[in-house]
Amino acid sequence: MQQRIKEFRFIPAADLKPDPRNWRRHPESQRQQLRQIMERIGIADAALVRPVADGYMLIDGHLRSEEIAGDVPCLVLDLSEAEAGELLAVLDPLAGMAETDDDALRELLQESDSGMDWEALFPDADIHEAEEGDWPDKMGEESHPVGILSHVVSEAQRELIERAIRSARSEGLYLPDPLNQNRTSGALCGILDQWLAQKA
Repeated sequence: MQQRIKEFRFIPAADLKPDPRNWRRHPESQRQQLRQIMERIGIADAALVRPVADGYMLIDGHLRSEEIAGDVPCLVLDLSEAEAGELLAVLDPLAGMAETDDDALRELLQESDSGMDWEALFPDADIHEAEEGDWPDKMGEESHPVGILSHVVSEAQRELIERAIRSARSEGLYLPDPLNQNRTSGALCGILDQWLAQKA
């Protein structure tokens, strides 16, 4: 296995060139989240760059380099233009293939008091757990207990359902329920509520 990291160095932000092939777009909400974590913790990650004639071209870390006014920590890679393009294409999708353990993530986030918008950072994870203390003390004569609804689905159907839920969350389509704070359930009910409204 080749070692393609040549060196680690601090490079002035002005010397870092964005790759024109970069396909990732960074909304203001992402910038705000990055600023918040950098202000709280500091700079704790390095950009990936490769040498070019007039400085260095970014492979990964475009947004970070825009938010850092001074020198940017960088790993300088020995890559061709084609290799850099391949890495540029696959880095984020590869990271996104990791599966989320909602329970482990929930425990990890409970250790933090940063005030970060975790729901924006983890739209696909169930980071809220409905607990008895969160339920109304008085539900009236008619009780509506929280239950588990299960269906047998194929892998393709599961992917379709998960894609729809992710889309609903990203668009803010959510039907809240005072007895159930599970965001996946809320997003799924939001989809169903919208579909039924269209049929009415």
